[in-house]
Amino acid sequence: MGGFGEIGGMLYVMTSNDDRHTSYRQVMWTLESEHTLDIHLNYRSENHLAAGNAEAWLRAGGWERNQTIRSAVTSGIPNGPYSGPVFSKRCPPGRTHLQGSQYWEGTYLVFVRMVVSPSPGAASPAPVE
Repeated sequence: MGGFGEIGGMLYVMTSNDDRHTSYRQVMWTLESEHTLDIHLNYRSENHLAAGNAEAWLRAGGWERNQTIRSAVTSGIPNGPYSGPVFSKRCPPGRTHLQGSQYWEGTYLVFVRMVVSPSPGAASPAPVE
């Protein structure tokens, strides 16, 4: 789980690796929530990111490279073990579309944490623990 396992309230979204063939130009998954979410996309390697043409849709969608969360490490099949960059974004309630990974070695990992609205007098939103 890398650094994700050290963050309270973090959820892993179980997805199908068979979706790896979805074009980066198409929506691969849609997350829907009634709450604000911090969503983290963990690519399995820099090569997964580059070969799947992901940086363009990530940049256009306001995703930022997260330098503070340590990557999860996934199995060594076929060329691993894998560990790669994490991109994060705070998403308002509603739908968040995640584009395809378009890479034969696999999809990215998705981690989600709900953000609670601040209580009166609180400085900033606090994550659910």
